[in-house]
Amino acid sequence: IEPPAGGGGAVAGGGMNVVFSALLPYNVLGDGNCCLHAVSVAMWGIQDRVGVLRKALHGMITSKELFFQKRWKAQEEEWDAEDAQIMGLDGPIEREATAWKSEWDDVKQRSERDGAFLTQIHLFVLAHVIRRPIIVFAHTEQDDTLCRFRGVYLPLEWPEGECEKLPLLLGYQGSHFVPLVYHLPGWPPPHDRSWPLIPIEGRDGMMLPVLFSKGRPTRVISNEQGIEGCSGRELVEARLPIEWCGIPSVAAVRMNFRSASQEAYGGRRRNTTSITDMVSQNICGMIERYLEDGRREAMNALPPPKPKHSDSDLARELQEQEWEQNMLTHRLEKSHLTASPAAS
Repeated sequence: IEPPAGGGGAVAGGGMNVVFSALLPYNVLGDGNCCLHAVSVAMWGIQDRVGVLRKALHGMITSKELFFQKRWKAQEEEWDAEDAQIMGLDGPIEREATAWKSEWDDVKQRSERDGAFLTQIHLFVLAHVIRRPIIVFAHTEQDDTLCRFRGVYLPLEWPEGECEKLPLLLGYQGSHFVPLVYHLPGWPPPHDRSWPLIPIEGRDGMMLPVLFSKGRPTRVISNEQGIEGCSGRELVEARLPIEWCGIPSVAAVRMNFRSASQEAYGGRRRNTTSITDMVSQNICGMIERYLEDGRREAMNALPPPKPKHSDSDLARELQEQEWEQNMLTHRLEKSHLTASPAAS
């Protein structure tokens, strides 16, 4: 992750140096679910091996399909216009209605299918599942192709006061997502200025793009009715804990958990229960239901069938011994499952 111009990760300004924190990748499984693993590790420190986030992602994208489809199409049309300009075409690339439908159906299928690689719109929906911004750092060109995962994904369909401001930080390289972690000088840091500071501008001075901000009205703090065409600067200032550092100013995110959980949004102070805690409780509830379904299936499992008789006496004796062992295992598992609720 390259810091803005200034060398050594610092930007000079006002007679002082602003030091940005280094981001370190934390590797996760590369089983096609790396995006979900990365989000899970960034939030809870564990990988999503049981597919809870994928179920939540599919549920969100199908229940609010019209909202997300409009934003997806607007973003795709913007990228098509950029591609047309790069290729020197006279007009934008146009797709037929059947092509739009086919691609959106693929988006929905990918959200449900285990191991299916997720795209930018899935990251945008994930930001709504966890009600937190997601920032993806990546090179704009990878393997001689244009990479468009780099950017800021904001939960724009949720009001500001119902979301966390502190973002999750992910890295993307070689078709693999990883969570990005940083060093803390101690816990808790002694003062607000010692919390990590993460720049969201590149060496070219351009802020990371805010993806999927078009296609539907987006509310900002200064306009409760919602407006279309909000600038990226307006959105990040409304949705992220932004600090402007150095001369010239560089946009950066202060990763201050303490102040972010206490901050007021547009004059409305959020509830005492953290939004992240609430989402975590919902996800934990999904995990508990998943485990309970597995327990119920085990309770209803039939005992192993008796083996068919073999011609050989020795083979028949070995089959009987194996069946008795399987029956013993079956009874022990059922007795354990029956006793576990009382023990808890």
